[in-house]
Amino acid sequence: MTFKVIYIIINTTCIGICVSLFLRYLNSILKSFASALEIVFTAVLAYVIFGVPIGFNTILSIGLIFIATYLYSANPVNSAANELPSRENSRTLSSGDKV
Repeated sequence: MTFKVIYIIINTTCIGICVSLFLRYLNSILKSFASALEIVFTAVLAYVIFGVPIGFNTILSIGLIFIATYLYSANPVNSAANELPSRENSRTLSSGDKV
């Protein structure tokens, strides 16, 4: 196996872990942004590693994704339903009372 194959395997593994975290803790809008940013990173890495040319449409798409991400980050939607668990919320007695 060459270095490029090992790098692709490691990259795909990291993407899978990140996607699983996004699916567990974030809302659907952030999941869409994560998918869009994944496409950007894939295009840039394909250019850097394999020399795949980046055309005008790709540059336009990358620009639109960055603009949309910036606009969303200026006024994000808060999702209280899927907050990360804290220590206080995760410790409960068998009867359901908090410690």
